[in-house]
Formats: sequence, C-alpha cells, structure tokens
Amino acid sequence: MSKQLTKEQHTQINWMDRSEIVGLLEGASIQCYDHESTETLKADLIENVLDGTIELPEDKKPDPWINYR
Repeated sequence: MSKQLTKEQHTQINWMDRSEIVGLLEGASIQCYDHESTETLKADLIENVLDGTIELPEDKKPDPWINYR
C-alpha cells in the first residue's frame, strides 16, 4: 500500500506559492533551479513529504473558513 497525502496536506501544498515550495525543498538541502516548473517542484515536495524527509509547517495550514476564489 502506497502512502498518500492527507486532505489537509494536499490542500496546504496546492495553496503554496513557488517561493514557499522552494524554501521547504532548499531547507531540506534539495537544490531547486529556475528552469524547473512549479509543478515539478510541487511533485518533489509531495514525494519528500510522503517519505518523511520534509514536514509541512503547522502554521501554514489554510483557514477552512476563508472563501478562496
């Protein structure tokens, strides 16, 4: 059985901008390059969250009461 993101993790990652994604990856000593798409970096982040290399910050969870448009 493969690991999957929780609904909260999935939402949190989807609402991250490129700089937040790069910050988490580089904080885990993973190099990021300008030519890499945000989607590629997001996939790398997901892989590292699933294998336990990176933990998502608790204080960055989206507020479920905010109406995002």
